[in-house]
Amino acid sequence: MGLFDRFKNKAQHDAQVDSITNLTLTSMRPGFLVDYDLKTWEVKAANRYEWGSMISLEWQLVSADDTIYLECETDDETEWSISRPISFRSLGESVRRAIMETGDGPDQVSWQGQTYYLEETAGGHFFANGQVTGKAAQSDEGAPLLQWGYETEDGSSYLTIEQWGDTDFQAFAGGPAHEYQFSNILPPAR
Repeated sequence: MGLFDRFKNKAQHDAQVDSITNLTLTSMRPGFLVDYDLKTWEVKAANRYEWGSMISLEWQLVSADDTIYLECETDDETEWSISRPISFRSLGESVRRAIMETGDGPDQVSWQGQTYYLEETAGGHFFANGQVTGKAAQSDEGAPLLQWGYETEDGSSYLTIEQWGDTDFQAFAGGPAHEYQFSNILPPAR
């Protein structure tokens, strides 16, 4: 090993150290680990949504006994949220009927004793792990979806309904999150 090889190896080592010390939530990819709410979570997917000119990022985090979705949306400011999948049926038949009959979500939804008010409606495209999947791969436009976002009156809880096809619905419940609630971000073991 020559003198220049030592400098080259040191530079490579320094670059690896920087990439480990500068890890952020937005740099997480599948296989990363992160601590949140007294648990260690593995990133199973890093997805992207395109809502016209806006983009939101989503990470599926899995622990030994739970699955959550961490979302980052940047408009005037960066907002983080956490949600868990819930049964769409638990929202009641009237929600499904309203969407099927009008093509739009109801103005308010009740779930587990709380009332959620419609805050936003969006149509967009989904890219699993930043990639196009399924039929959308042929058009390179992502999987199309409609989304209705609801909040409680005090903004402490969120509820989201997604429509992926004529009769394919998913629902999620959660609330706001903060970047400081996450720590010990680690890349996958090599």
